[in-house]
Order: sequence, then C-alpha cells, then structure tokens
Amino acid sequence: MMEPSVLLLLGIVIFLGSIFATIAGGGLGIVIIIVLTFFLDIRASVVLVSLIGFFIQPAKIYHFRQFADWNIVRWYVLTGIPASFLGGLMLFTLPQRIVEILLGIFCLCFAAFRLWHPTFRVEPRIPTLLGMGAVNGLQGGAVGEAMLLRSPFLLSLGLKKEAFVGTSSIIAFVMNIGKVTAYLPNVSWDRTTFSILAVALLPIFAGVAIGKRCLRFVSHNAFEKLLLCVITIGACKLLLIPS
Repeated sequence: MMEPSVLLLLGIVIFLGSIFATIAGGGLGIVIIIVLTFFLDIRASVVLVSLIGFFIQPAKIYHFRQFADWNIVRWYVLTGIPASFLGGLMLFTLPQRIVEILLGIFCLCFAAFRLWHPTFRVEPRIPTLLGMGAVNGLQGGAVGEAMLLRSPFLLSLGLKKEAFVGTSSIIAFVMNIGKVTAYLPNVSWDRTTFSILAVALLPIFAGVAIGKRCLRFVSHNAFEKLLLCVITIGACKLLLIPS
C-alpha cells in the first residue's frame, strides 16, 4: 500500500499532467509511467497506466469527439486492436530491462520528432492506416505507450489541434481494450492498484476540462516543450536507472 503522501503527490502530478498533455496533444501516460517506476516495476507501471487510460481517454473523447476523423479511426483500429493484444502478451515475455530500454528509446525519438517538427506529409490511404495500426498496436502493447508512434503519424496526416486530440483519443481508447485484455491475467488486484486508480479519476477529468479551455486561448508551444523536457528526463531515468 502506498503512503497517503505519495498518493497525494501522484494525484497532483496527474492533474498537472492532464492539463499540459491536453494542451500539448498527449504525453500524460508516459509521465505517469515514469513516476510510477520510482515505486513499482516497469510491468506494473505499464499495466496501471493502461487501466488509468480508461479514465483518461473517455475524458478527452467527451470534450473532443466532434472533431475526430472517423475515416482514420475505423481503418487504424481494424488492425490495431488485434496487434495491441499480441503486443500486450509481449510485455510479459520480454525481459523487464528490455521493456525499459525500448520505452526509453521510443521516448527520446518522440521528443526529437516533436522538437524537429518535420514537414513531410502522409496521405491517409487505407493500406497505410492498416499497416500503421498494426505496427503501433504491437509497439504500444509491448511497451505500454502507443502514443509515442501514433502522435507523430497522426500529425504527419495533417491533423491540427482539436482534430488531432479527438482522433488520437478515440484510437487510444479502442486499442487500449486490446492490450488490457492481454494484461488482465497478470494484474495484481491489491490495495495499491485500487488506490492508484481511485486517486487518478478526479484529477484526470478536471485536468482535461481545464486543458480544453486553455487550448483555444494559448499557444501550446511552451506547454509542449515543458512536456517534452519531462519525457526526455524520464527516458534518461528508464535507460540509466532500472525500476
């Protein structure tokens, strides 16, 4: 069982992360994973964040569903769901240290991509969406954070602000079902698990609601750079300090 002070700190981190991640277009999951690895092993951290995802994504979907591009969603998840399940099985077959290293590398690549801001465009053709859904599903299931590949890909399709958040949130929620189905037999339903899930609910919904209001009135660049800084520091932690 985590100490009440630790749970309070986690709630504050989730609340602030929800605001920043909504404005920046994603990243809350990886921030929570990194925080949890100070107290839990990498597999338990990934599983808990995936369960918390069932709170995070519905909150975003509620606020941004009207902006989603459903043509992208339907083809992406067609292969993404079964691939997420297979990737979820990989989480418990790969050595924990390998999972940490892979997640750290993906985090650094994600941060580099967002800072670089490449201008190339990808056409949302059906074969491309099906292929990327499969690759992203395997990656997301195995290391817990599909956003690290999904976000750059959706941006390359030309999605902007609200459309990006809405489309990404629906894809994340649906594909989360696939990997959590694979995770569930390995979930330890103890007091720590329930405490973390309970403390996450209100801060997530409050943070996303505030983030949505800020999104229309502020430039997201400063928030994105702050979030990328946190992700980069977290990636270094994963690579250099085993959980």
